[in-house]
Amino acid sequence: MCGGHTRLTWPRALSTMLKLALFSLLIPFGLGLFAWSGVAWSAESEDSDSDDDEAESSSPTQDPSVEATIRIEGRRGPLSAEAWVHQSAASVASFDLSERDNPTEELSDLLEEVAGLHVRRFGGPADSAWITIRGSSARQVEVYIDGVPLNAGGSSAVDLSELSLEGFERVEVFRGFAPDELGSTAMGGVVHLTSQPGQQVPPSATLSGGSWRYRKGTWRAGESWDLPSGHQAGLRAHLSFSGSEGNFRYLDNKQTPTNLRDDRMPERANNASNQLDASLSGRLSKGAAQVSLSTFLLWSNREEPGTAQHRAEQANLTTLRSLAVLRSSLVLHERLTIRGEAGLRLRREILEDPLNEIGLSRPDSKENFSDLQLAGHIDWTPSNWLRLRPTVRFGLDSYERRSSVAAAQTGVRQRASFFLGFGAALTPWEGRLAVEPSIGIQLADYEDLGSDVVSGLAVGGGADSEVVAPVPRIAIAGRPADWITVRAAAQLGTRPPGFLELFGDRGGVKGNPHLRPESSRSVDAGIRLRGGLAGRLDGAFEFGGFHVLSEDKIVFMANSQRTVVPSNFGSARVSGIEAAGRLSLFKRVTLTASATWSDSEITSGLEGHVGNRVPHVPALDFDLGAVLKLGPWLRLRYGFRYTEGSFESPTNIFLSPPRQSHSLSARLSPAPDLPWISLEVTNLTDEQLYVRHRDPANPQPGDLVVIFAEDFRGNPLPGRAFYVSLGWSPPLPSRPVKSLSVGEDSTLE
Repeated sequence: MCGGHTRLTWPRALSTMLKLALFSLLIPFGLGLFAWSGVAWSAESEDSDSDDDEAESSSPTQDPSVEATIRIEGRRGPLSAEAWVHQSAASVASFDLSERDNPTEELSDLLEEVAGLHVRRFGGPADSAWITIRGSSARQVEVYIDGVPLNAGGSSAVDLSELSLEGFERVEVFRGFAPDELGSTAMGGVVHLTSQPGQQVPPSATLSGGSWRYRKGTWRAGESWDLPSGHQAGLRAHLSFSGSEGNFRYLDNKQTPTNLRDDRMPERANNASNQLDASLSGRLSKGAAQVSLSTFLLWSNREEPGTAQHRAEQANLTTLRSLAVLRSSLVLHERLTIRGEAGLRLRREILEDPLNEIGLSRPDSKENFSDLQLAGHIDWTPSNWLRLRPTVRFGLDSYERRSSVAAAQTGVRQRASFFLGFGAALTPWEGRLAVEPSIGIQLADYEDLGSDVVSGLAVGGGADSEVVAPVPRIAIAGRPADWITVRAAAQLGTRPPGFLELFGDRGGVKGNPHLRPESSRSVDAGIRLRGGLAGRLDGAFEFGGFHVLSEDKIVFMANSQRTVVPSNFGSARVSGIEAAGRLSLFKRVTLTASATWSDSEITSGLEGHVGNRVPHVPALDFDLGAVLKLGPWLRLRYGFRYTEGSFESPTNIFLSPPRQSHSLSARLSPAPDLPWISLEVTNLTDEQLYVRHRDPANPQPGDLVVIFAEDFRGNPLPGRAFYVSLGWSPPLPSRPVKSLSVGEDSTLE
């Protein structure tokens, strides 16, 4: 036993189980296709569904120019996002993106509003950003698109800037406990982005421009139809382009922090970025069955500027990514539903570094990633108060590196994973109490990873080639009254090391084939309040705490001036308090706020690290927002964010400064059928330079230095920025609404 993981000595048995699991995953898809064939064959027959009868009976009297609108309600039913969160047993936040109206908003901006989440940025607008949850690393947070993970098992850290909000309808954030049907074993939590091609999306187009030659253009639209065969069809598409020169000014102290005479404020060079992403989703449904197919495409080209002290002039990274997602749902009985997902992700990263400014002895490289995910779920409700949800998920990811340097090349490395989970939801007393226990088992097969070409050390083979980790979890919620929910959750999490950690990049990162999987134990509890007075006052409030213990945590530690190596540094504890709330007054003023206080400690590891704070975990995060509606044509928005400083490494030597940022925007909409204009200022007070003690661990009077704001050491953050946006979204014609409860669009009740 080690950190909750058992290393098996019967590899053949595990391999057989993995093969059987692959075949078992085909069952839900086979049933879905079989049912779909039957639906198509009987398309002209009488449909017994009451909703279809209603549509057929009303169609002769409708204006032929007006079609029926289909509203997909899913498992959450007609509940709003806030009402669903209020009743949930999980620590979850949900965003309906149709209610967001900031044209320059990115996914990282939205997630910063959630208590317990911390976003680390690499630079200015359109630059890379990553998320951590309750002191986790970015790799310990899994990101899903329509039920398919982008980084299954925490294989990598997902760059939030690659995910355009225009391609989705909803974002859900699970802190800690995540629904068993996702098949996630994430230690930190899950971010789930979903698209809904079965409903109308008003056509819209926006153009934005701003500081540092920032530019952004988006277009999206969605439509739904009733087909003559009785089927319902939906199609949704989006196209987005964004970019920036990134040439903001920053402090260059010439690596002499105590000598202010040589300080300069140059422009950030070689920091331009351009990104194009698109999505196309379609859905076809009839009666009890439905199928949807979505594809998400990305092209990104980013110059690599290096750090402020070691600037790069010619390094460049190009990324190509495609993701195809197939989802099916079949209602066999009013109490039995079968669902399935299949996803294929292909990714290529091309690094051009002719002067070896970023990597070492790696002038160019092409890295190819592929990930196949198959999942099946059964949702059986034997009684009104009991719901059973077995889940099975199979994954196969592969990696290959090609380079002009022979020593930097690798063959194709593959890793298989299998998750088998069984969850239940008990809701006695008319749903006033919800108990959601689940038990899962995560299997990982390293046999095909091979050996490290530099050290010759094998990652797979022997007793360590296959690992099994049990993942039990439970969430409980009680609602003694409609306006209050008391909840708690506990879980185990695990994450095996990824390709970068095991094999490095033959440049700045050296691989470590001896890494052990990370594991965690976490508990959290909280209380939610929701209510108000119709038309005058409406609000929601949540308060809670969390406690996370992690073992064998993997961190990147410097082993030379320009290289790092991943290592298991021991165990750590992160505890904290979270609070979030919303208050609306007379439908004119809306106030939102979230705050997270965290206390962290390294509890075991190197002697010099024990007792220190966990890196990149700020003691305090605070976010405040205010919206003022001055009639239907003008909306003012103010935002404030404060982040306490955090340490860069377990040594606790380099402390980033605390920083605060104010933002202000105004949106003018003369009429619903006319274009609108938006003006925005971020970092209103131009907070960029900070004064601190040269040695924060041993502060001395007068021993002060000036430093710049940064999330990653050596990578400065920008100052004040201005943006102007112009958009048009003509209203859709009024159409009758028909609801289809299809049981797919929500991951948790």
